Order: sequence, then structure tokens, then C-alpha cells
Amino acid sequence: EVTKPGEENPPVVVPPVTEEIPVVAPPEDTDNELVLDFVSNLKAKSNYYSKIVLSWDAVKNATGYEIYLYDDNTQTSELIATLGTNQTTYTVKNLKEGAVYRFYVKAFARVEGKTNVYGDSSDIVIATTTLRKPSIKSIKASDKQVTIKIDGIEAASGYKFYMSTSKKGSYKYVGKIDNGEDLQFVKEQLEPGKTYYFKVLAYKNVNDILIQSEYSNIK
Repeated sequence: EVTKPGEENPPVVVPPVTEEIPVVAPPEDTDNELVLDFVSNLKAKSNYYSKIVLSWDAVKNATGYEIYLYDDNTQTSELIATLGTNQTTYTVKNLKEGAVYRFYVKAFARVEGKTNVYGDSSDIVIATTTLRKPSIKSIKASDKQVTIKIDGIEAASGYKFYMSTSKKGSYKYVGKIDNGEDLQFVKEQLEPGKTYYFKVLAYKNVNDILIQSEYSNIK
């Protein structure tokens, strides 16, 4: 994805990483300066709580790559890593749970006797860290309703509940609650004597980007 919507939380990243970069001899014909392509196919694997894994296609004649974190609020960039020739993946660690991040990559060639030659920046990729899944602590049935208590997730905005009459069957959304101290959900108008199953997930909205956890255990 290449759009740049706003970002809510300031990112937390590891200090820049710098590796030894090889030197490329200048072209014999000085009229033909070295030109690098832009980095293509930048992808982000983001099914983690505190890290995002970036990958991209190698650029011909590049001797290294620079990884940038982009802040959509201030429209500024921060160099977070400098990699060598053969590295086309990078893991950004120590990120906030349930947050939105934007990255781009530049290829460069270090030419003997000259400053670095850079290709154009890649497109910006938007990625999110996930939320930990909540757990159901207890379910108490009374008359035609059940009360579900859960263990919450600090980074979540709220929780969505799903119900089924079969443990391995199809689950239907039945309501949600906001995050807080008293994390319980009451489902009413149930049929006495019938068995029901429930599961829950945590969610958070960050500037119109929805982040959701995996489903909890089923009870």
C-alpha cells in the first residue's frame, strides 16, 4: 500500500544499524555515470506484537540499502539502518503493540573517490503491529443470559464478542465493549437449556486503520 494516512503514536525503533559497505570502481567512461533503479516490491510482514519484517527486490549495481521510518504527522524521515549488498530483508524491532508504521528503502552505490550514488526511494509501505489476543476468564449463565469476563489487553481500544451454537460452527458477532477496568459482556435473550459458545478479539482504531488480534480461546 502506498498511501500516507496520518499516524497516531510516535514510533519506537532500534538505533541505526550500519554494516561494512563495499566500494564500486567508477565507470571507465566518465560520461556514463552510475545510475541505480529504485527499490521495488517492498513488502512488510506484520503479524507480530513488537516487530515488522521488511523485504524487497535486489537492485542491480547497488552496494547497500538504507531503511527509513516515515512520520506522516511531521512528514519527516528517520534513517534506522544501513545494510550491505546482499541483504534484502530487515527486521525492525522494539515497536509498540497495536501501532501503525510507514517505511521506505533506498539503494545506493559507494563509488571510489566519490560520494554515494542513490537510486530513487521505494514506495512507502504501511504496516501495523498486532494486538495480543484476550482470554476469557469465566462465563456465568443465569436464566436467559450469560455474563462473560475477560482478561484485557492494555493497548486495545475495545473487544468484540462472537457466539455460536456449535464449537466448530460459524460464529456471529453479538456485541462489543470498550477497554477498561470492568471487562465483562452480557449476552441476553438466550434460549434456556441450549448450549452456546463464545470467543472474543481485541481491536484498536488508529486514524481509520483497524487493528485486530487473533480470536481468544473458545468457551
